[in-house]
Amino acid sequence: MQQEQQMQQEQMDQQQMQNDMDGQDQVEDFAELVKGDIINLYKEKSEQAGLQPHDAFIQYLEETYDENDSIDIVIHGNHKYMFTDRITDDHLIVICSTLQRYAIHIEEIDLRYNSITDIGARALGDLISKSVRLLNLNLMGNAIKSEGAQYLAESLKDCPNMQSLNFNMNKIKTGGAMMVTELLFTHDKLVSLSLGNNKIDHDGIIGILSVLNSSNFTLQELNIDNPVYRTICQSVAIHFGKMFQNNVGLQKLSLQKHKLRDDGVYIMTVSYTHLTL
Repeated sequence: MQQEQQMQQEQMDQQQMQNDMDGQDQVEDFAELVKGDIINLYKEKSEQAGLQPHDAFIQYLEETYDENDSIDIVIHGNHKYMFTDRITDDHLIVICSTLQRYAIHIEEIDLRYNSITDIGARALGDLISKSVRLLNLNLMGNAIKSEGAQYLAESLKDCPNMQSLNFNMNKIKTGGAMMVTELLFTHDKLVSLSLGNNKIDHDGIIGILSVLNSSNFTLQELNIDNPVYRTICQSVAIHFGKMFQNNVGLQKLSLQKHKLRDDGVYIMTVSYTHLTL
């Protein structure tokens, strides 16, 4: 008996040693943040991919050349200078490859209104899985579908400090939305979530409300605009009413184009007293 316990202890010690070594290897995989090094590496990888370095990313790196405490990926495709030069999957793949060893320094990713599909989302997900300091992710107005959203949601499980997440105006539908909503079970620092205009159906909306009714009371802002109801949407109002009664954390809710009738609106309004619609 004593010998078995000793063997078990030795196995545990070996496992702990292996875990410590793995953690040390993971830290050593990351490089010191030096913007000059990133510029050179990005240009090199762009040339290998047969692409011109994207002007917006180069400009950001040059403007923040001496700021080496964190790095952000902020490229707005709806900027007046970006209408004909939006970020594509090919651009994003090269950017993500460049930043793999710098992922621990990334705090914000804002790629709204670009031309990113599931292919680019997968490359971004691989980067995000190493970006443990990530606070904000905005992918509004791209072309990401359910598969891309699911891959990103899985990657975001490794980002416990997430504060805001925006998938508005993509194509993630109910399957993608449900995977993203799972983050509400574990990410208590997530205060803003936008899933509107994604063709989320009746079951998807009820699924989101169920989580907010029983498992998450820290989310403060939610956008679920323009769902696709194939049943009488008044039944959804009952679920809204139940959620309003139990969840006092939610402060702002956007419900554009829900096509509720007067009785549905009444069911909802008698239940809430604390948030802005």
